[in-house]
Amino acid sequence: MLIFIHHHATGTERTAVMHALAAEPHGTAPISNGDVIAVAANSLTAATRERIAALPAVARVVAVPTAYKLVSRMASARRTQVRVGFVVFGDGGPPPVIAGPCSVENEAQIIEAAQAG
Repeated sequence: MLIFIHHHATGTERTAVMHALAAEPHGTAPISNGDVIAVAANSLTAATRERIAALPAVARVVAVPTAYKLVSRMASARRTQVRVGFVVFGDGGPPPVIAGPCSVENEAQIIEAAQAG
């Protein structure tokens, strides 16, 4: 399950959601992605789902049909981008190609590879 929190929810209301989930025998993981604030929860019963959905801070509760809740597009539709130096991975362009020595046997090889740049 993904429990989406209203942007206007107060800290007290958000804490109430976490306390309600802590009372249940399952794991939770908070998710914050700038625009989206949510909590991933495992194995919620129908009764618990209804109780959580009724809390003032909760915008909606969504069942995630995949075992990978934290990386699903339902948790965050935004593409992940990672910057390494001046290269961006995940920006929608062609993927950068990285290559290097498959093995390094001594310090001289490390220095040679570094200087080749």
